Amino acid sequence: MIPQEPLIRLGWHTKIDPNTILFMKADCNYTEVYLNNGNMILSATTLGSLAKRLPACQFIRPNRSILVNLDFMIEYERRGATIRLNNNDVIQVSRRRTKQIRRSISK
Repeated sequence: MIPQEPLIRLGWHTKIDPNTILFMKADCNYTEVYLNNGNMILSATTLGSLAKRLPACQFIRPNRSILVNLDFMIEYERRGATIRLNNNDVIQVSRRRTKQIRRSISK
Protein backbone atom coordinates (compact mmCIF):
# COMPACT_ATOMS: atom_id res chain seq x y z
CA MET A 1 0.00 0.00 0.00
CA ILE A 2 1.38 3.41 -1.01
CA PRO A 3 1.19 6.05 1.74
CA GLN A 4 -0.79 9.05 0.54
CA GLU A 5 0.04 12.66 1.16
CA PRO A 6 -2.46 14.40 3.45
CA LEU A 7 -4.94 16.34 1.35
CA ILE A 8 -6.74 19.46 2.51
CA ARG A 9 -10.36 20.17 1.72
CA LEU A 10 -11.01 23.42 -0.17
CA GLY A 11 -14.75 22.96 -0.43
CA TRP A 12 -17.29 20.19 -0.39
CA HIS A 13 -15.78 18.20 -3.21
CA THR A 14 -12.33 19.64 -3.87
CA LYS A 15 -9.31 18.19 -2.09
CA ILE A 16 -5.77 19.21 -2.89
CA ASP A 17 -2.20 18.41 -1.88
CA PRO A 18 -0.78 21.35 0.15
CA ASN A 19 2.58 20.92 -1.59
CA THR A 20 1.03 22.09 -4.88
CA ILE A 21 -0.25 25.40 -3.44
CA LEU A 22 1.86 28.42 -4.40
CA PHE A 23 -0.14 30.98 -2.41
CA MET A 24 -3.68 31.84 -1.36
CA LYS A 25 -5.36 35.21 -1.61
CA ALA A 26 -8.42 36.33 0.35
CA ASP A 27 -11.37 37.80 -1.52
CA CYS A 28 -14.13 38.62 1.02
CA ASN A 29 -15.58 35.24 2.04
CA TYR A 30 -13.82 33.46 -0.82
CA THR A 31 -10.22 32.40 -1.27
CA GLU A 32 -8.30 32.26 -4.53
CA VAL A 33 -5.90 29.30 -4.39
CA TYR A 34 -3.00 29.63 -6.85
CA LEU A 35 -1.26 26.38 -7.74
CA ASN A 36 2.31 25.82 -8.90
CA ASN A 37 1.06 24.60 -12.30
CA GLY A 38 -0.47 28.02 -13.04
CA ASN A 39 -4.09 27.13 -12.26
CA MET A 40 -6.32 29.00 -9.83
CA ILE A 41 -9.13 27.49 -7.76
CA LEU A 42 -11.82 29.67 -6.18
CA SER A 43 -12.92 28.32 -2.81
CA ALA A 44 -16.01 29.45 -0.90
CA THR A 45 -14.03 29.16 2.34
CA THR A 46 -12.28 32.01 4.15
CA LEU A 47 -8.51 32.28 4.20
CA GLY A 48 -8.45 31.91 7.99
CA SER A 49 -10.32 28.61 7.84
CA LEU A 50 -8.01 27.25 5.17
CA ALA A 51 -4.93 28.42 7.08
CA LYS A 52 -5.95 26.25 10.04
CA ARG A 53 -6.00 23.18 7.78
CA LEU A 54 -2.48 23.72 6.44
CA PRO A 55 0.86 22.79 8.05
CA ALA A 56 2.03 25.88 9.97
CA CYS A 57 5.72 25.21 9.33
CA GLN A 58 5.22 25.27 5.56
CA PHE A 59 2.99 28.36 5.16
CA ILE A 60 3.41 31.96 6.31
CA ARG A 61 1.04 34.89 6.27
CA PRO A 62 2.97 38.00 5.16
CA ASN A 63 -0.11 40.20 5.28
CA ARG A 64 -3.76 40.00 6.14
CA SER A 65 -4.97 38.77 2.77
CA ILE A 66 -2.26 36.35 1.58
CA LEU A 67 -0.85 32.99 2.69
CA VAL A 68 2.42 31.86 1.04
CA ASN A 69 3.99 28.42 0.70
CA LEU A 70 7.63 28.71 1.84
CA ASP A 71 8.69 25.97 -0.58
CA PHE A 72 8.08 28.31 -3.53
CA MET A 73 9.69 31.42 -2.06
CA ILE A 74 12.84 32.54 -3.86
CA GLU A 75 13.85 35.59 -1.85
CA TYR A 76 12.86 37.97 0.89
CA GLU A 77 13.87 41.57 0.29
CA ARG A 78 14.33 43.16 3.65
CA ARG A 79 14.53 46.72 2.35
CA GLY A 80 11.21 46.78 0.54
CA ALA A 81 9.67 44.10 2.80
CA THR A 82 8.63 41.92 -0.13
CA ILE A 83 8.64 38.22 -0.90
CA ARG A 84 9.32 36.96 -4.41
CA LEU A 85 7.96 33.58 -5.47
CA ASN A 86 9.33 31.23 -8.12
CA ASN A 87 6.72 32.46 -10.64
CA ASN A 88 8.05 36.03 -10.11
CA ASP A 89 4.99 37.22 -8.17
CA VAL A 90 5.98 39.82 -5.56
CA ILE A 91 4.04 39.92 -2.30
CA GLN A 92 4.19 42.83 0.12
CA VAL A 93 4.88 42.06 3.80
CA SER A 94 2.99 44.21 6.29
CA ARG A 95 4.96 46.17 8.90
CA ARG A 96 3.43 44.24 11.78
CA ARG A 97 4.43 40.87 10.35
CA THR A 98 8.03 41.57 9.28
CA LYS A 99 9.61 40.17 12.47
CA GLN A 100 7.46 37.03 12.32
CA ILE A 101 8.37 36.53 8.64
CA ARG A 102 12.08 36.92 9.33
CA ARG A 103 11.89 34.32 12.12
CA SER A 104 10.00 31.89 9.86
CA ILE A 105 12.47 32.32 7.03
CA SER A 106 15.55 31.93 9.22
CA LYS A 107 14.33 28.51 10.41
